[in-house]
Amino acid sequence: MFSSFVFDIGDHWELWFLDGAQEEKKEGNLQKREEQATGKKKKIVAPFPSVAHRRPSSMALSASSGITLLQRYLEACEKHGVVANLDIQNSISEAQDSPSDFILKLNMEQLTEADMMALADMLSYINSFDCHAVDVTHNREIHNGQLLLRVLRSVGPKLRIVDLKKSTFGRDVMRDLLHRGMQCQYLNMSFSRFRKLDMIGHFPQLHTLILDFNVYLTDLPEGCFKATPSLTRISMCETKAQGIADPC
Repeated sequence: MFSSFVFDIGDHWELWFLDGAQEEKKEGNLQKREEQATGKKKKIVAPFPSVAHRRPSSMALSASSGITLLQRYLEACEKHGVVANLDIQNSISEAQDSPSDFILKLNMEQLTEADMMALADMLSYINSFDCHAVDVTHNREIHNGQLLLRVLRSVGPKLRIVDLKKSTFGRDVMRDLLHRGMQCQYLNMSFSRFRKLDMIGHFPQLHTLILDFNVYLTDLPEGCFKATPSLTRISMCETKAQGIADPC
């Protein structure tokens, strides 16, 4: 029967797997012979330590609850009765282990609706963590656009990049997005199918808007950018929008 032991040595996690006293003695003798031959002490480090054995950075801990963002995600999965998505776990772990910026990068293209429900639940707590920003990518057909918007809006002001190029929205979802807005800083909606940029929702942090290759886009209503006070860059290459010069 295997048992495991975890030791904290400096900035490293070390993990030993021992199979009874005889195996322990055998491994110990082998290690001693190798150390005598090389003159160096051997350090046995697990090549792929599990997420549970990693030491979380101080930025990954919630100031209010003292748990990590990964733990919050696992709790959300349990709450919604879903199996934790490995890609989401890896994204959270990479962000938590970053030595500098705690930026969560999520690719949502392969997520099920159940995955998105748990993710939205976790992200609703993101402001209690020292996470600097959240970037979201979805570059394929969207089966449940309203659920995607729910995930994006659950992030709040820490939402930085939203890349939705080549995503196909239903008319109701597009209207919801443009009329209610969101708090992202960069929004890419290239290769979409909307005809009118009726952007009356509040986008307080949006500084870059990419609308390239929206071949059906023809109408820019007067005042459509009034709710984007921080907007400094718009790209509309290969569109049919009237009243503006083609910058490309």
